[in-house]
Amino acid sequence: MFSHRGGKASIRLEQMISFFDNHGLLDKISYVCLENHECVLADKGISVISIDKLVDIAQSIQIIVPMDVGYHQYVKSLEKAGIHKDNIVLMPLVLFWHDGLQSFGKRAEAFFDSNEHFILYGLGSSEMTDLLARAGVHIDGYCANKAMPCQPPRGIAQLEMSEVLRSSAKVICYGSYSKKPLIEQGIPESRIYQLANLDFYQYFDYDIVPCHRTGKREVFVDAGVRDLETSRQFLDWCNGECERIYAFEASPKNLIDCKSILQEDSYLAQKTELIGKGIYSEPTELYFYDHPLIKGASHLMVSRKISADEEVVSPHTSVVSCTSIDEALKGKRVTFIKFDIEGSELAGLKGASETIKTYHPILAISAYHKREDILTLPSCIKEIDSGYQLYLRCYHENLAELVLYGIWKK
Repeated sequence: MFSHRGGKASIRLEQMISFFDNHGLLDKISYVCLENHECVLADKGISVISIDKLVDIAQSIQIIVPMDVGYHQYVKSLEKAGIHKDNIVLMPLVLFWHDGLQSFGKRAEAFFDSNEHFILYGLGSSEMTDLLARAGVHIDGYCANKAMPCQPPRGIAQLEMSEVLRSSAKVICYGSYSKKPLIEQGIPESRIYQLANLDFYQYFDYDIVPCHRTGKREVFVDAGVRDLETSRQFLDWCNGECERIYAFEASPKNLIDCKSILQEDSYLAQKTELIGKGIYSEPTELYFYDHPLIKGASHLMVSRKISADEEVVSPHTSVVSCTSIDEALKGKRVTFIKFDIEGSELAGLKGASETIKTYHPILAISAYHKREDILTLPSCIKEIDSGYQLYLRCYHENLAELVLYGIWKK
């Protein structure tokens, strides 16, 4: 059984089906689940079913969920629909792209040895251990990455970090973000194998965003951090070679969550400066609507002017301080800017014009919050600096999660 988030199915489905086919596992896949969609993959003999039908048959199958961006929310929705977590298997995306499992033989010949002992760190997938076994790698234990929790694989001994430190076993982790805590704990890099160098992250699309150059100290502006997920993904993209992350968030509720995350994650905390302000074209104060249910729907209320005589009647509305990127950074170097600020992207872009002109950072901008964004955002970038080449990518079937990339080519 193979289940996939509807939003990115059109981008990944062919790769994933090919992966199972290439490894002789296609007969194990009975269905592909796409949200609110039914059809048949005639050439493969696989039925495509809706989420409703998935719920009806879920207790008799294993559901494979790719560890894509936002997979935690997808798993929660399955569990909320009544599907038990024991029927859900998480599988890292690294297995589906490029040469997948075959790359073990090429990249890891010096690391993997049938006589060695191995421990998985933060890779909670029984399918993962099975596939590693097919490559001749036997897993002796599993240690959870508490900063990025996932379901542990079945049938594998659960280890604490103290046990990993006492062991002489080699450690297999997913991305560089998982590798850093291991090194911090004192595990030699020679004992660590990192499966992935890049992932299909929404703002770091590998088809567009240039690969990070080793040795380059990146500086990231995360405008609209919500829960710092994109900042974490940035650390993976640059393999931890990050000088600073400037993380802007206007939501009082989200700021509380972000501070808790940074308290628990020392590696992210030492790289990040959390700034409790909204991003706008200039320093000002604006009303802000903090959505009571959906974190990502909170936004600046630009059309409402603040009046000293007006009382804020909504319990979810408050007055917040805003700044511009140019004003906040005051000429500091930046290599990458991401905007996801729920409709204020154009204002934020204008407020970063000097930074963009000076440093030509990579731009990744949400371009779907307003109808006119598809026209105004590209025009604004070209007005600021005509040397940018622009790309548009959609990460959801209904045109939500539309991202405009700007790569300086001049």
